[in-house]
Amino acid sequence: MAGVAVRRLLIVAIAAAAIAAGGWAIWKMSRSEEDRVRDVIREAAEGARRRKPSDITVHLHRDFRFKGMGKDEIHAILTRIIWQEFQVVEAAVAEPIVVRLEEGGKKAKAEFRATVRAKQSPEETTWEDLTKLAGGHRYAMWFVKTEEGWKATGAEVVEEK
Repeated sequence: MAGVAVRRLLIVAIAAAAIAAGGWAIWKMSRSEEDRVRDVIREAAEGARRRKPSDITVHLHRDFRFKGMGKDEIHAILTRIIWQEFQVVEAAVAEPIVVRLEEGGKKAKAEFRATVRAKQSPEETTWEDLTKLAGGHRYAMWFVKTEEGWKATGAEVVEEK
């Protein structure tokens, strides 16, 4: 009798998992291309919070440029900053993230505000505004759609309005 109850419970659990997985897959497929670009920006910010440079640079195209630097240079700087100089990093991307598709949906431009700040240790009370050091809090970022998803090809600091 207990074996039958366990089997029923197992079947219900498997069915619930399958329904949840199917729902997640449908949700993921129904996301607009603009939402997918926004997801890339948010995932990169999460990578900064986790202090994992590769979780940021995975979203950069091999031809990425920012202030004359390429993907490898950006990765080296991020590694130095968030592994060696600071133990605590906060990264926030403000809504809205405005995304415009270009060239028939093969490219996109995103504009958003971001703040990244860090401190040398959890006990430290003074935060350093890394976004200000980069030149500002407003960014324009360009993307290209690849087989691996959306990849950033460039970024620039936009003058505050």
